[in-house]
Amino acid sequence: MYGRYLAPGDTGRSTAPIPTAGKTELPLRRGRARVLTVLATAGAALLGWLIVGPLLGVDLNVRIGSGTAQRVGPTTVVIAGLVAALGGWLLLAELERLTSRPRSA
Repeated sequence: MYGRYLAPGDTGRSTAPIPTAGKTELPLRRGRARVLTVLATAGAALLGWLIVGPLLGVDLNVRIGSGTAQRVGPTTVVIAGLVAALGGWLLLAELERLTSRPRSA
């Protein structure tokens, strides 16, 4: 403890109890919000597919290389949205774990 005078016998440590009730609520609330964000991402991707595909009549196909064209269906869109959102969650979790100020990053 530099720059602070300690009385003889004083260790500089507080003897006050540390509250723990708030520490469990915040991660649960944050986790719930993140799960809802992942589900909302998949829902938004599905809504976009519904608008572009069936409503506007655009034929959504994908071709990889010189292979045959494959139809892009709702299952593909939802899975792609979930994979992207979960990948973002994973990156955010690593950023929070590795940095000292994850909210500002």
